[in-house]
Amino acid sequence: MTMLTESQTLVRPVAPARFIATIANHIAAFRLSRRTLRDFAAMDDHILQDIGLSRADVDRASLAELGTDRMAMLDRARARRLG
Repeated sequence: MTMLTESQTLVRPVAPARFIATIANHIAAFRLSRRTLRDFAAMDDHILQDIGLSRADVDRASLAELGTDRMAMLDRARARRLG
């Protein structure tokens, strides 16, 4: 059993390879979402409406803070619109 005082924390070491793979996966996901948003931004408003999105949804997702799941934002907007 491990006892910790207020000044101690239990830190689990992460293998460097797994850490690098995790970072690489986050970067790849970010790049994919940016590419998808760029494709949506290039679409006509009528096409966006056909898939349940608006120009404002795409703009809002594009301006979201780093770390925000932009695709989830679009999914929620689409679900609200399509009911």
